[in-house]
Amino acid sequence: MRILLTGATGALGQGLLPALRAHEIVVLPRALEGRTPAGEAGAVLHLAGKKYDSGGSPAEFARANAELTERLLARLESSGFAKPPHFVFFSSMYVYGERSEAPLSEQTQPRPQTPYGLSKLSAEKMIAETCARLKMPFTILRLATVYGTSGDVLSRMESRFRLLPPFVVGDGGQKRSLLSIENLRRVVLAALGNPRWQGLTVNVADPRPYTMLEVVGRAAGVRRVRRVPPGLARLASGFGGWGDQLRRLSESFSLDVTRLLSLNPGPLEILTAARG
Repeated sequence: MRILLTGATGALGQGLLPALRAHEIVVLPRALEGRTPAGEAGAVLHLAGKKYDSGGSPAEFARANAELTERLLARLESSGFAKPPHFVFFSSMYVYGERSEAPLSEQTQPRPQTPYGLSKLSAEKMIAETCARLKMPFTILRLATVYGTSGDVLSRMESRFRLLPPFVVGDGGQKRSLLSIENLRRVVLAALGNPRWQGLTVNVADPRPYTMLEVVGRAAGVRRVRRVPPGLARLASGFGGWGDQLRRLSESFSLDVTRLLSLNPGPLEILTAARG
């Protein structure tokens, strides 16, 4: 299959490319210059955009995520196609907000709290409307935080905990969904051109969420993790750039992946525990 790919140079793009070797990959530049050969493609994987933690104004997130998606869809429409390609959009769990006590399903009303989440939700709506008009099959993948790529969340936490002993806030029972790059590869290969996935929005995460005790222990490479009282953590959050990290350590945010598992993407791995 010929696949048009945006975001090939980013962490996700680099992480997915090894799984796509059996296909013909056409990398589209961010500027979307030149001809877009949609008429010859079986699928479009749209990964390009501005990352959640990259900083920037609401306008910058809108340009990089929503407006880029709009331009890509316009280019595909103007290029013409004998058979519409399968458009796969890599969205984010942050369209739901930033925290949840219970796992969030695809039926949960999105309530984005950040410019990143707002821009991703705007792109989702644009894709659903445009693809319906063009009769182009589409799939929206709402990804949990991905690990296993360069500079991922676990490696960043590991760097943090070189400065301080590894710790969790409270009892460490807060639950967070994560997604291994290997699991994402399996999901993408299962979804490509598959009619069962078309027209769906799908939460994509590892089969179960992880407690913060598990996440911190795995990132730091240890089994014993200190517990910090929530009050002390709040007091320390204003020092040394730890505010956002401490907030994430103290809150639950997880996805319900019932729909994903019902689509049979193949065996999905679980984050391994620390050995130390």
